[in-house]
Amino acid sequence: MNPIRLVLALAFALPLLPQPARAQVSAQLRIDLPIAPRLVVIQPGVQVVPEYQDEVFHQGGWYWLRRDARWYRAQSPRAAFVMVDPRAVPRVLVTLAPGRYRNWQPVEAAPPPPPPPPQYRPAPPPPEYRPAPPPPPPRYAPANVVRAKALNAGYVRARVIYAKEVRAYEGRIGRMVRDDEWKRGMRKHGGGRIEADELEADVIYAKEVNADWIDAEVIHAREIRIGESDD
Repeated sequence: MNPIRLVLALAFALPLLPQPARAQVSAQLRIDLPIAPRLVVIQPGVQVVPEYQDEVFHQGGWYWLRRDARWYRAQSPRAAFVMVDPRAVPRVLVTLAPGRYRNWQPVEAAPPPPPPPPQYRPAPPPPEYRPAPPPPPPRYAPANVVRAKALNAGYVRARVIYAKEVRAYEGRIGRMVRDDEWKRGMRKHGGGRIEADELEADVIYAKEVNADWIDAEVIHAREIRIGESDD
């Protein structure tokens, strides 16, 4: 065929081509999507862009756009979407009801229930108070009567104590009498100064008695301080 006639034949035949066939070659769409749009899974392997005016899906590494029963696709949400042949659209997308995912809002999962309140457990009771046991008795036989101007001992035990002043941090005393009976025993025998860890006697006459612990049935003294500091 003459080349001139071939060109003229193509020129006359081009207007006779179906319009959709020519549109598929060049039809493109651009939509306003962010670079990384939010995607929500609606089926295994299929995601949709929620709350958007068009139906935009992501499947098989492509973004798919459905508009007016036509399908477009792009590899990036910011690129131009090119119209594709319906036969090239994945079947899983074709089966989706048209328009269902336009302006689609996913159902948010219900928040987990609050944790149960902590189980009430009462505080353990305070430890039972147990007073310290008294010191052991002395390891020697007591003297019958002890006389001293000053008696300083850790532990003092006697049936009766006569003294001007009696001081002790702790003690077990049956009866305390405030008087000057101590003078009667000191007139005859003045005594000296006694320092001891432990002292036990039947009767003690002293001007001063200082002890950590006193165990006596009766104390006769002008001044008695049990459990009181010097301050």
